[in-house]
Amino acid sequence: MHTTQFFQQPTIGVSARERQVLELLSNGQSTTEIATALYLSPHTVNDHRKALKWKLDAKNVAQMIRKGFELQLLNTSTL
Repeated sequence: MHTTQFFQQPTIGVSARERQVLELLSNGQSTTEIATALYLSPHTVNDHRKALKWKLDAKNVAQMIRKGFELQLLNTSTL
């Protein structure tokens, strides 16, 4: 896996907005709550969730969060 020199983050193609959605999901927020917090429509949040599931090869939110920690997209300071 490739990492950036400055942030030591994996480069798996997760966008900054997808990462925000993942962080909010890891805090237990619903699609509607995430949409409100990020000034997006719920449909857009669902699109980000689908992209995350595909990119992280996850079947559900729990797997997305677990893989987010494994790939260092999330850490305990984001909770």
